[in-house]
Amino acid sequence: MKTEEGHSSMSDTETSRLSSSFNAGKSASPKTPAFAGDADVESSITGSKPSVVKDNRGSDSASQAKDSLDLVLKLQLDLEMTRHLKREAEKERAVAEEQAQKARNDMISLQDKLNECQEEKRKLFSGLQKREAEIFQLKHGSTREPQITAERTLDPRETIELKDRMLALEAHVAELDAVLQEKTSFMDRLVRDVQTFIQCQTCCDYYSNENPPKTYA
Repeated sequence: MKTEEGHSSMSDTETSRLSSSFNAGKSASPKTPAFAGDADVESSITGSKPSVVKDNRGSDSASQAKDSLDLVLKLQLDLEMTRHLKREAEKERAVAEEQAQKARNDMISLQDKLNECQEEKRKLFSGLQKREAEIFQLKHGSTREPQITAERTLDPRETIELKDRMLALEAHVAELDAVLQEKTSFMDRLVRDVQTFIQCQTCCDYYSNENPPKTYA
């Protein structure tokens, strides 16, 4: 009986000690809320706020759309400027062609005047020869036509005047010819510029109207 009572007393003491130890360990362990999410579990364990991952795909798309719009606007502005330059170049070319045609007409007119002067000189020389032959026939009773040179038959003043007129006409023709060459070179340069403008316009039309530039993500 004593042995059973003593054993029973020891069992109660051990039971009380184990119960106290279990309660103390339970109070010291961290509490985890039931049915908590991943962020709650992470914050309950580490004590820090959960990290947030931002999605920038929307802002990237908006930026690309803005860049594409800016490019199209720039191409349209370049196209308008190209068309303006083309119109100005065509006006300048028309003026240059008109001036060149006027220079050609002036040159033809001057050449005609020069030919008239030369024909006038020839007629004058022929008339003087004829008169000199008549004088020779009256003096010598001969029908032989003398050999008359321009220096001996033409009046010096008339000779100088004719030569001056011819030299002036020739100088004017040379000047007009130089102007004509300059205008021709200017016209050639304008033609090249206009061709360049047309190529630029074609390129701008291609990108701004039919095939806008592609944007890649």
